[in-house]
Amino acid sequence: MQKKIIFIFCTRLFDFRYLKSTNIIDHLSKNLDIILFVDYRHKNLIEKSLNYKYKVKSILYKEEEYERGSKNLSYNLCKLIQLIFSFTYANLKIKENRTRKLHVNSFLLKRKKVSFFKFIFSYLIIILSKLACELSLFRQFLQYIFSLFAPKIKHQEDFIKYNPISCLFCSFGFGIDTLLMHECKENKVKIITAVQSWDKTSSKGFPIVKPDYAIVWSKINKIETQTFLDFPKEKIFVEGAPLWDLYFTRKYKSKKGFMKKFGLNQKNKLISFSIGSPSYHEGNKKIIYFFQRLRKKFELNNISIILREHPGYINYKKEYHDLQKSLKSLLSYRNFVFMKLEPDQNNEIYLYKEADSKQLVDMFNVCDLSISIVSSHMIEASILDKPSINIEFGKWFNSMYDFELKNYTAEHIMRVYETNAIYRANNERDLESFIFYIIKNPNEKKYERKRLIEQEITVNRGFAAKAVASRIYKLSLKEN
Repeated sequence: MQKKIIFIFCTRLFDFRYLKSTNIIDHLSKNLDIILFVDYRHKNLIEKSLNYKYKVKSILYKEEEYERGSKNLSYNLCKLIQLIFSFTYANLKIKENRTRKLHVNSFLLKRKKVSFFKFIFSYLIIILSKLACELSLFRQFLQYIFSLFAPKIKHQEDFIKYNPISCLFCSFGFGIDTLLMHECKENKVKIITAVQSWDKTSSKGFPIVKPDYAIVWSKINKIETQTFLDFPKEKIFVEGAPLWDLYFTRKYKSKKGFMKKFGLNQKNKLISFSIGSPSYHEGNKKIIYFFQRLRKKFELNNISIILREHPGYINYKKEYHDLQKSLKSLLSYRNFVFMKLEPDQNNEIYLYKEADSKQLVDMFNVCDLSISIVSSHMIEASILDKPSINIEFGKWFNSMYDFELKNYTAEHIMRVYETNAIYRANNERDLESFIFYIIKNPNEKKYERKRLIEQEITVNRGFAAKAVASRIYKLSLKEN
C-alpha cells in the first residue's frame, strides 16, 4: 500500500540539523513519504547530506527578500503583525513571562539609538503587543487581518499534486514559517509543530497561525505552551528531548583516548569552554584573554582547557578571523586546544556531521568542568553529572537585541537557574574562584543537577526521537 505524504518545512538550517541529527526524518520515513521544503540556497547541500533519499524542494519565499523589506503592502503588513506577536504572550496575569520584559527593553533601547522616529514607532508596536497579551479578541483580530493580507499562496501546485496528510514545522511560526502555515490552513492540511529547542515554548512570542498539535520536550514546556501560547492541553504532547538522546545511549570513549586525540595530558583535569554565539563576540574575546591571564598567573600545569567552536561563527567570517587572532597566543600553550567544527563544501554553512555530535558528548563525559554562556550546554553537562559555570557578564548584541548578560532573564534560562544546579559567574573574579573551587569540589551540586535533568527531560530518555516520530505519524492519521 502506498504511504501517505507529509510535508516538512525547514526554513532554517537549525530545523534541518535537528531533524537529521536526531534521525527523526529516518524514523518518520518508515511510515510516511517525506517531501522536504528548504531554503533554496541550501537545497543542493541538503539533498547531498541525505544521500538523495528524499525529495527536496525549494521554498518559494526568499527569506532575504522578506526580511529586507518590500514595497509590497501585504508583506509589510504581515511583517508588522509578526513583530507585534513576537512580543505577545497570553495569560500573563496567571504567569508572568520574563522573556517579554527582556526583549521589550532591549528592542526599545536599540531603536532609540537609531532614531527618535524609530523609537516612537517601536513604542507603538509594544503598546499593541501589550493589548494583544491582555485581550484574546485583539489577538484574533490581528490574526484575521494577517489571513486577509497574507501574500498569495506560492505552493498551491505542490499541495494539489502531492495531497499531503500533514505538514511538520519545528517552530510555532515566525518569519517565513508563518506564511507557510497560512498556506497549510488555506489548504485544510493539519499543522504539527515539533519544537527543536528548549526555548520555543516561552521565548519566541505568540503564534499567528496556530498549529493543530504541538509536540514538546518536557512537562514544563507543556505548561508554558498551554499558558503563554494559549494552547489546548489535550493538543500538546510531551515526548522528550530528541537532541539529547545521544547522552543516554552513547558508548563513551575513555578519558585516555579523548585526551590523546587532542594531544593533552590524560592526568590533567579537563575544563571545556563552549565559545558563545557571534552575538557575544566581544565577550568571547574577553574570556580568551581571561584564560591567558589565568595561565600566566597560575601556570595551570595540571589543568587542560578545550575551547569548542560555536557553529554560528561559520556564517560570520570577519568575526571568525578576529576570534582566531585572539586564540593564537592562547593555543601556543600545550594544555589549550581548539575544537573546530567542519563546515560543508565551500565553508559557507555548517550543516551537520555526526562525528561532531559524538565528539561533543565525549567532551562532556570526560571533562571535569564545563563553562558556557547562556547555553543549553549547562543542561548537557548536567546530564553527565558534570559541574557547570554560566558566564553572566558582557554584552549580547545583534540586529534585534542589545543587552547586558546580567540582565538576561529569559524564561528558559531562569528555570535552569531556579534549580540551583549551575554556578553563576557575574564577573571574572567569580569565574576564577569558581574554577578552582569546583575542581576541588566536583560533587557539591550533584542533587541539584539531577533535579535539573528531571525538569528538562521528563520522558523517553534515549529514545525521544522515535517517540516524536511515532507521535507525528499518529497525529497525521488522526481526524481533527
